[in-house]
Amino acid sequence: MAAKLRRDIEKLKSRLQAAPASETVRSVRLEGSGTVKLELAHVRAQPVIQVALIFADTNYPEAAVLLLCDSNDSVNSQLEDLSDAFQDGAALPAIVSAICARLDFPTCLADSSAGQPAAEMDREDEAEGSDIDHVSEGSEEEAEDTDDDAYDVAERDDEDLLKVVFQKVSRWELKEAAITKAEDDERVAAAAEAEATGSGKPQGKLSMQERLAQQRQIFHPREAFSMLSRELKDILQQNDPMLEVDAVDNDVFHWDIHLYEFEGTNFAKGIQRLTTLHGCGFVHLRLHFKRGLHPFHPPTAELLWPRCQRPFAGALSSHPMIQLRSWDPWKPVKELILQLRVFMEAAAEVDVEHHAKLAAQADDAAYSPFECQLAQLEALSQVPPLCVSQFPQLYSARDAGVDQQRMEALLPSSKRQKKDTTDAEKKTFWAAGTGYGAGSRANTETWDAKSSEAAQAARDAELQGLLDSIAAAFGSELGSLELEQQIQQLDLGPGKPGSSSRRSPGATPSASSLPGNVEAAIETVAGSSLLPFLERELAKASFTDLCARGSFYKACLDVMHKLCCGPAAKLLWVPCCGPSTLSGSSAESRSALFGVIGQLHKQADQYLTVMQSAKASTPDAPSSVSAPSDEIAAQKEEEERSLALAELIMSIHHRSSALALARAAGLGPVPPAPTGRTTPICQCTGCNRGSSAADSGGVGSSL
Repeated sequence: MAAKLRRDIEKLKSRLQAAPASETVRSVRLEGSGTVKLELAHVRAQPVIQVALIFADTNYPEAAVLLLCDSNDSVNSQLEDLSDAFQDGAALPAIVSAICARLDFPTCLADSSAGQPAAEMDREDEAEGSDIDHVSEGSEEEAEDTDDDAYDVAERDDEDLLKVVFQKVSRWELKEAAITKAEDDERVAAAAEAEATGSGKPQGKLSMQERLAQQRQIFHPREAFSMLSRELKDILQQNDPMLEVDAVDNDVFHWDIHLYEFEGTNFAKGIQRLTTLHGCGFVHLRLHFKRGLHPFHPPTAELLWPRCQRPFAGALSSHPMIQLRSWDPWKPVKELILQLRVFMEAAAEVDVEHHAKLAAQADDAAYSPFECQLAQLEALSQVPPLCVSQFPQLYSARDAGVDQQRMEALLPSSKRQKKDTTDAEKKTFWAAGTGYGAGSRANTETWDAKSSEAAQAARDAELQGLLDSIAAAFGSELGSLELEQQIQQLDLGPGKPGSSSRRSPGATPSASSLPGNVEAAIETVAGSSLLPFLERELAKASFTDLCARGSFYKACLDVMHKLCCGPAAKLLWVPCCGPSTLSGSSAESRSALFGVIGQLHKQADQYLTVMQSAKASTPDAPSSVSAPSDEIAAQKEEEERSLALAELIMSIHHRSSALALARAAGLGPVPPAPTGRTTPICQCTGCNRGSSAADSGGVGSSL
């Protein structure tokens, strides 16, 4: 193959030397033994277009050829259609002529050979003899063919790899073009809607961290795509046996990663056991990069395989290296992957017992969706899990890969100046606590209320989607019980000091009698970030705060409601002790969720009391009143959302109060559920409203 292909390349080069200056084919060269690079430059189009011709096998010119252009989507699409015409092969001059004709690039290389089949052209070439003076007949040509055959064997693997890489690059380009077009269409539609409604220019929803990354962003989105695709292509071409990467669904902003060949550690021993159990002795990770913010916003990491002893999945997802405060935007992705590998080898321990159960059940899911969501919550909220004190070495090992001095050097100069400013250098213009400050003070950032509100909404939306998934997963993982069943089947543990902890004989089985998967799920929730996250968000929130960010807080309360309605309700009395953030150093005294529910209940009950009094004192509107204005309609809608939020809190409080009574009585008689106008467990105004929906799952659905 190589001898014939080189001969045709030399033919084309000879013709190019004699071609006029307007010739569109600028160069043709051989890369490897089966790939030809062609450079085209039309006088009316810039920059130069590079076309790759990849021959499928060594049987040139009968070998099928694949045509690719990874720098121009439109050209690549035309070349893909043209590739079908050369499935039976063709000589290089004919292929070049066809490419120029398809792209409307005039060329003097087009000749009578362009339309002839490959076999006939090959016979003509043999009859003509070589146009290259230094290629002779007889033994010299046979010796060259022998050398070329040896070269073909040595380079065949590289050819196959190069072909695969070029095919992947082409698919990445097409995928990115489709995503970009969809985003452009969405922006146009949003702008048209904003213009039609008079709401002004639509603003993108970015969280505070994302806004900071956007301020540092100096690259066009297309350049960010090129950076990731180039890194991904380089890793593929290196063909490292320890590392295998690919784009998820051809989207280079989502990487699928497999790590192999672990040796000399306890983690490596666990991987070897997995090879015996499942035949899968590797680590499976995924990295998700923020579109439009790379490289100045860190990716999110997700561990898919193997299952490690808790809480490693969350510790990996919330690793400081992939948090904005410690993120190095100039670190190659491969280096990040290798550092995560080092962290796994040093701190992870494969849960071999769990994998043995998976092998017996023919299951291949190391983590349930519920567990993955809890790990994502730890990364997104930056709230440490309750079990962090049980695994100090695991979390301390993560700091080894973070260079804090380098991170501070990467901060903008104004940030560094602000960080280096001492308290003595700061001036106080107003007494502390008055709410006034010096807006013109040097080195002080101006607070933008609208930007801050938009950033808060973006963060809430991201967390809300995750919380909705967690609430939905509660039903599949833990199930939902009627109140009577829950009290009869649940070991809520002893009550407060001084209360009875006795049980009626045979009244309630112990917690160990719960199904193993349910017990494991409860243990996962107990050690995760979920409880301290809910406590952090709800403990100091006023009812006004809840109404202002209704969708987000409803998602939090939905999770709380699911927690109250299942066998994990005993976790309501677990103190949420520990630092409030992953960067916190000392333990803080924090409430259990049961106490938080009581605080929310007081505020919701007060709101319902006020609303009930206002409704009683306001006469019905006369029928002659015209239809309400948009402002009145919006106010009414907001009132309905607030009312639904208050009723959801009352439902949670009723459920938790019933469980608390059973807990204090040692799981004695079941207290009656409130129906109609009967006296409820709680004597507050809200519970006396007699709503039959107080204990239903549909409370607050209008939010």
